[in-house]
Amino acid sequence: MKLRPALKMIFLGLFSLVGLCVVLWLAWVLYINLFDEPLTPEAQAMLSYRAEAVPDAENGYVMVAGFTAPAGSDWKKIGAERIARYNEQIRAYRKSGNENEINIPAEEETQKLEFSECGDCEKILIEPAIKV
Repeated sequence: MKLRPALKMIFLGLFSLVGLCVVLWLAWVLYINLFDEPLTPEAQAMLSYRAEAVPDAENGYVMVAGFTAPAGSDWKKIGAERIARYNEQIRAYRKSGNENEINIPAEEETQKLEFSECGDCEKILIEPAIKV
């Protein structure tokens, strides 16, 4: 059976060709980046951009966190409190490494805030999406 040595040579040749292509591609990528221009001040400013914090009263994340608040309560305030409690528990977990530090109490399932009761959340959450 002389077919086996011929297949070995074909596979060795294909493997070598693919390897050579990979090495040439890496050399090309390194070469073109050797002579790259330094970043302009405008590009540096874009890399260091930080978005401004959104006040809780206008923050959709806070609103969504408060959707399950009891009816008649301030859902924005409850959402902000839930986020603060969650963040505190995550800080405690990161500090101790103990999973038992995360103790999220079960919320009451009664009297959840319905979407129609949230007042201005429809105006804040839906109207901007329609304008886009």
